[in-house]
Amino acid sequence: MNKIIIIFGPPGSGKGTQAARIVQKYGLNYFATGNLIREESEKETELGKKFKEILNDGKLVPDLMIEQFVSEKLKSLDLDQGVVFDGYPRTLNQANSLKKVLKGIKPIILILRVDTPSLINRILTRRICENCEKVFENPAKMGITKCDACGGKLVQRTDDNAETIKSRIDIYENETAPLVDFYQKEGKIIEIDGNPPIEEVWEEIQQKLESDD
Repeated sequence: MNKIIIIFGPPGSGKGTQAARIVQKYGLNYFATGNLIREESEKETELGKKFKEILNDGKLVPDLMIEQFVSEKLKSLDLDQGVVFDGYPRTLNQANSLKKVLKGIKPIILILRVDTPSLINRILTRRICENCEKVFENPAKMGITKCDACGGKLVQRTDDNAETIKSRIDIYENETAPLVDFYQKEGKIIEIDGNPPIEEVWEEIQQKLESDD
């Protein structure tokens, strides 16, 4: 599989987890804007400090700032191997910019649908490994205290709080969700029920991606 896949879903929908699984199974490149931005934030560069301030306020990074940052990252991306885009594009301006990069390639649009109460609960109870950034859904409920991949400490992201969560969901609905209309003409839409457990969601994703081959 050497497809271009753009995965959409509100905060807490599990899109990062599922995107990583798609990348691993099918050998695609992974372009996770959120991870790239967080890495830059941790470097404490001038740009990273600006990213951190915006994220802590629960806002989207402005288009111009994203475009300048992403354009550099895209230069080294091998589209021929296939790519999963996670967290990009988030606005119509970004979608049009990506369209130019793809040069006529029609992407698969994978949309995870999850109800809002479930999203809020997931985000408040999830934890992330401070080393490898693996995400755990409600590890406390399952008695998990360390990362099963690297043994790292599980921590809560600084922007995983009730006020920020609601703001992020509103932003997604108002600014990102309309991209579905844009991609009705630009690619193939695949909708996934993201409410079930991770493994069930993963099974549906594989089935629908492979039936498209």
